This record gives sequence, structure tokens and C-alpha cells, in this order.
Amino acid sequence: MSFTVYYRSTEPVSDALSIRLTDAAAAICRERDWLSCEPISFFETTDGHLKGGSKPNFSPHPNDVDSFKSQSLPDGTMLDALDVLCELSRKHKVNWEFSHDHDEGPIGFIIKGECDQNLLAQVEALDQLATMIADVGNAPAPNIYVEEDLIDDLPDDVGDFAPVTMVEEEEEEEEEDGEPPILKFPV
Repeated sequence: MSFTVYYRSTEPVSDALSIRLTDAAAAICRERDWLSCEPISFFETTDGHLKGGSKPNFSPHPNDVDSFKSQSLPDGTMLDALDVLCELSRKHKVNWEFSHDHDEGPIGFIIKGECDQNLLAQVEALDQLATMIADVGNAPAPNIYVEEDLIDDLPDDVGDFAPVTMVEEEEEEEEEDGEPPILKFPV
């Protein structure tokens, strides 16, 4: 599953400021190991606005998880990505507007280093979703126990059975009364 949160400077930035922001973002992002989310990264821009995007990682590859566990750096989440952009906003006097793959936005802003509540709520929900999906993916497989007696009761020759498909059943039922089958529920 791929989903990107996009950020864009609200005003055009100079080439020099673009370089400073890119370098500063890279330096801040090195303080984390970004397993749960891509770190802040910026794209080439043609309209003068600095643009970038980060994806939450809903199901990290097992090798990446193992590598992360061997590191001493904290995990980077979408909330951490917001923190990086807030810091860039404060230090470099740049404001950000946000969108994502399913809403061209803006879905929220960082103005003067402060994240608005709507954006914060959406990013918190993304982080919670990523955590829930990761927890499901990391859950141990259920332990299924079948009693020996049940196995002994199985027929020796399974080939004697002729399974009926749903299509065959429906055709048979339609032929009986000319009506399509209806599931009947007890009242």
C-alpha cells in the first residue's frame, strides 16, 4: 500500500534557501532511523516552490526491521517528519502547505513553525494506522489444534466426493422453482 503526504513551501524560495533547507532537513533526519516513514526529501521544482513528499511505511520489509532493531537511533514517524518541517519553518522562516494522494489540499499548514490542528490530527491518524497494520503483520500465527479423533473420522478416499460449486447450486435452485435463490434467515 502506497500513500504519500506532500509538503510545499507556501511561497517561492531562492535556490540558496532551497539548498539550505535540503541540507538542514538531511542533517535533522540523520538523527533517526526512518523505518515507519520516509524521511523528509524534496523534489526538483520548476515554479520556485520547494516541494517534497514522505510515505508512511505500513509494512516494512523484515530485513529493514532487523536492521532497525540493531540500530540505536529512534524510529522516524510521520509525526517526526512534521517536527522536522516545523523546525525548518522556525529556523528558515518558510511556511508549508500539505496535501496527500487522496486530497490535493491543502489539508493543513505549518506557519511560523506551528502545525495546525487539522494537519496534526490527520498525521496522528496515519501514524496510528501504520502502527496497527504493523502490529497485525507482526502478530504470531494462530496456533490451530486439531484433535486426533477428528482426523481419524476423515474418509480414506477423498476422491469419492464430488463437490458442488456455488454456480451449480444456484442453477439447480433456479431450475426447481424458476426464481433466483434467496438466503432464508430464521425469524
